[in-house]
Amino acid sequence: MYVDKTRFIHQLIIGSNRYVSLCRPPKFGKSLLLSTMKAVFEGRKELFQGLYIESKISWEQHPVILLDMTRNAENLQTLKLSLAVSLKAIAADYQIALSYDDPTILFEELIRLLNQKSSKQVVVLIDEYDKPILDAMEDMDKAQEIRDFLQNFYVVLKSTTAHLRFVMLTGVSRINLTSTFSGLNNILDITFDDQFAEICGYTLDELENYFGQEIRALAEKNQLTYNDTLVRIKEWYNGYSWNGEVFLYNPYSVWLLLQKGYFEAHWYNARTPTFLFKLLKGKDDLILLLAEKIVVRRDFISKQTLEKLEVLPLLFQTGYLTIKRFDIEHGTFELQIPNKDAHLLALAFTKGAIGFKEEIL
Repeated sequence: MYVDKTRFIHQLIIGSNRYVSLCRPPKFGKSLLLSTMKAVFEGRKELFQGLYIESKISWEQHPVILLDMTRNAENLQTLKLSLAVSLKAIAADYQIALSYDDPTILFEELIRLLNQKSSKQVVVLIDEYDKPILDAMEDMDKAQEIRDFLQNFYVVLKSTTAHLRFVMLTGVSRINLTSTFSGLNNILDITFDDQFAEICGYTLDELENYFGQEIRALAEKNQLTYNDTLVRIKEWYNGYSWNGEVFLYNPYSVWLLLQKGYFEAHWYNARTPTFLFKLLKGKDDLILLLAEKIVVRRDFISKQTLEKLEVLPLLFQTGYLTIKRFDIEHGTFELQIPNKDAHLLALAFTKGAIGFKEEIL
């Protein structure tokens, strides 16, 4: 079941910004967003019958480079090898031969040759741009080495700007956004943009319109009324917001709920970075901290760096905290745990993080 989010893709396509970034927690629909965007830019109109975008664009075809950065990269060498393999595979799909082995050179060469062959500007979509760095966070030297490499790799997006139609990068954190893209000063970060508040995750209307039949089956299985089932789904999996006004359901947890038919902490199996578990392990005051009213400046995330990690920004970026309200006058966010699903995970952290995992499942 595809929940139609193509109105947001349309807004991005017709917008004036060619470089866009978006951060959302793990398993929140970022990969599906980019794969859908890929099909749109490839002109595959037949896949979008009845969807919002079908009649909104001319369906011009563009070559697309979609890079999945979630593949395991144990070290810098394996990351380089993985990227080189991916870039060569994309080149082969377009019947292009690349001359080099270095992934940074390959990236630039592929963009230029795709533009040259098709006479169309290229679209670049990078899924989970920060994951190689996050996966290496337990070893800071390794993380910094990977970050330095990715800085050079992503700078290709600046040197090839004349060949590019649109670029979008998704990730979990903004830890490395400023430093990693220091050479790209024209990236629009839409993470907190009201216009794109619903781009990932489900609204209540979407939940009922697309999954009404499944919710009725869930209600029957759990001997609840339809409305009581909606209340329980909200308690467990709703509450995520990036502006304090629109509150969304976790799509991964909702999907597992409807598949399994019972309520539990489904989100625990999402790809939460291991370093976060270890950073929070043993912090017995965490629940006391989260029980207090948490007020932060709107820019509290932008100050986060690889060398200086702070708990609250990480908890927010990975989905264990969310925005309850935005105080426009003072430029502050009030944060809270979004729902019961996330609350149980916060409890797990106080019991020793990883070792407590089985106790809440």
